[in-house]
Amino acid sequence: MEYIKKLIAIHSISGDEQKVQEYIYDEINKLGLGPQKVGNNIVVRIQGMNSKKALLFNAHVDTVPEGSLELWKTNPFVPTVRGDKVYGLGASDEKAGVASLLLLAKKLITLKPMCDVWLHFVVHEELDGSGTKETMRWFMKQYKNKYKHIAGILVEPTGLEEIQIGHRGNIFLQLTAYGDSGHGSRPDIINKHAVFEMVKALHELKKLEKKWRKYNDQLLGKPTIALATSINAGDMHAPNKFPDTCRATIDIRTNPQMHALALGDIKASLQNLGVDLDVLYTPAGAGKTDKNNALVTVTKKLFPKARICISQGSTDQCFFTEEGIPAIIIGPGEKECMHISNEYCVASKIQKAQQQYLKIIQQWGIL
Repeated sequence: MEYIKKLIAIHSISGDEQKVQEYIYDEINKLGLGPQKVGNNIVVRIQGMNSKKALLFNAHVDTVPEGSLELWKTNPFVPTVRGDKVYGLGASDEKAGVASLLLLAKKLITLKPMCDVWLHFVVHEELDGSGTKETMRWFMKQYKNKYKHIAGILVEPTGLEEIQIGHRGNIFLQLTAYGDSGHGSRPDIINKHAVFEMVKALHELKKLEKKWRKYNDQLLGKPTIALATSINAGDMHAPNKFPDTCRATIDIRTNPQMHALALGDIKASLQNLGVDLDVLYTPAGAGKTDKNNALVTVTKKLFPKARICISQGSTDQCFFTEEGIPAIIIGPGEKECMHISNEYCVASKIQKAQQQYLKIIQQWGIL
């Protein structure tokens, strides 16, 4: 339980991961495993018997902000142990996964793995996934030609009850509509209302969702458009003034059949409406691994009760898929505890994850 308690105690909200990375680097260094820094990420290579196969483990060290402290029953930055549960910010998402990999590293200094094992501790997953993107590009440039077989495991929280093999891509947008400003007492002179202009734009995007229904991926399903996940217009302290702008955010989930077409379709739908379109973050593609892949088969045998499924949210799996590397998601954190107050993890699952990851390494490594 030492690792998880220390990790929770270190503030590591996305964009502020330096201290937690220093702790992880020092712990790995104490084991004599020679950690390397790739940007602000840490990578560790543990050489195995079969130097032509590599299994990559990925854990993100950052967390979302703690939110309102009034909603927390404990201090989110002070680990609180109650029975088998450890409470604190990032406990499940995903410091439990980080702790399991530190335990795995400790085990592998005395037990040589059947194949090369890589541990990637990455930053910025909660923002844009740039940490995994950076480490994967570095790894492929340095080691792509060294290995005949490469696979990956992301230790995102699934409670060890799901083996996730895919997720849809995402595109996050902001729309800005414009209108006439004026005094609330003179609605007669307002020819164009910013909010009503936004409604027109949202209506057009709703039509686009119907058009996209023809794109149905057998594993990932159909694309979706979440309209107006946030919306802002005017000033609540000035109810007597018409707003001259209205802004709304859009969350689009894509599949491989239409991801590359999505932005073009959106721009075409909005081109005559006079609204501005901004892409908030670099769009991320889908993650996808065949359910019959050897890594899935091995993992399922070790977790016979675990359900093979997809993640409804996005993960860094997509950066493995981009490089042609099959990857799965299975971790000790609790999925229902992600991004909520009073987050906790189950301490015994951290130890179990380490034990099962070791078995996966040994069984996949000899295939």
